[in-house]
Amino acid sequence: MTLYRANPKHGVAWITGGSSGIGRALAKDLAAKGYAVAVTALADDPIDTLIVETAQMPGHVKSYPCDVTDETGMARAAAAIEKDMGPIVLAVFNAGNYIATPGEHLVVSD
Repeated sequence: MTLYRANPKHGVAWITGGSSGIGRALAKDLAAKGYAVAVTALADDPIDTLIVETAQMPGHVKSYPCDVTDETGMARAAAAIEKDMGPIVLAVFNAGNYIATPGEHLVVSD
């Protein structure tokens, strides 16, 4: 079995929930390593600040606002990222949505 290792030369890193906390720190780290980073979050403002903070890094950050609970919106965001930035080679789905239900009862529509 061959292990795939994403590389900035291969394409884009996509992070959901990237406007704060772990997602934001990871976006900065990946931009510092040369990745083109697409960040999805509910609001543009925190990502706009992140874009400024990473402007001098080898990689860059671009904002794709979306609610991760919106399945159609997420499909549009993924298509826009690939159209604008190239293939997604690394995805970190860091955004969360809490639904108090046993795991075996979860469905995609939740």
